[in-house]
Amino acid sequence: MTTSTSRYQEQAFGASVILSPLRSPLALGLGHNLCQLRYQARLSGRHIALPVSYARTGDSIVVRVARADTKTWWRNFRTPRPLSVLLDGRWYRGTGHVAQPDSLEREEAAAIYQAAFPRVRMPSTDPFVVIELAGADEHRIAL
Repeated sequence: MTTSTSRYQEQAFGASVILSPLRSPLALGLGHNLCQLRYQARLSGRHIALPVSYARTGDSIVVRVARADTKTWWRNFRTPRPLSVLLDGRWYRGTGHVAQPDSLEREEAAAIYQAAFPRVRMPSTDPFVVIELAGADEHRIAL
């Protein structure tokens, strides 16, 4: 018997608990604003998987990086990078990039995110990763 392992390094226990609504039919509706990002780190080459809260508009996803000074993952997207996104049980390929500070794109990303999360207070310094989706991969994950 062979055991398959994921080459993606998932975050610690807390992240797997957060991601479980994405996989569980019992938690229907809990993960509607959570998705999983998978990408290859720019410098180390490691394969990373992490849960993020997102807002979607058409073929674009906006991810706010709250407390950005305590996180490093988003810096991989200072230049456009390929990634995969798990949304509603389906994998999508896309390209992510950081919306530049003081740009119209950053203002639009903030407005999209704020519309999806009206009660969230967002400092004007929070970065946003904007993901342009290319399409659904052929496989669907059973929820």
